[in-house]
Amino acid sequence: MVVVCDIITSVPSGYPVMMQRLGCPLHDYDEVEKDMVATGFHVVFRQDMEIRHDLSEPSDDIVKFIQMITGRSESEVRDVIDDVFSQPSMHVSLRKLAIFTKTI
Repeated sequence: MVVVCDIITSVPSGYPVMMQRLGCPLHDYDEVEKDMVATGFHVVFRQDMEIRHDLSEPSDDIVKFIQMITGRSESEVRDVIDDVFSQPSMHVSLRKLAIFTKTI
């Protein structure tokens, strides 16, 4: 059994938009499911989830973490966060939780 929780990037939301603008696009859940099925797994459970990522006032630790995973400067990270999370509804993202089992 494999459990996957991944973001749905086809619905615009702050975290995926921010990561795309910082040069680190995220994989969409549909791509992951397609790859899992291609390797012999099948979905036994799937659930959509709504997640809040309100980075409108990020802590220094959050900015440092995003810098670490993107390789961007503090000012670049803060500028993108300010721009993206100042837009309406960007603090909500959709994720999909799925459980896969191996097809025998």
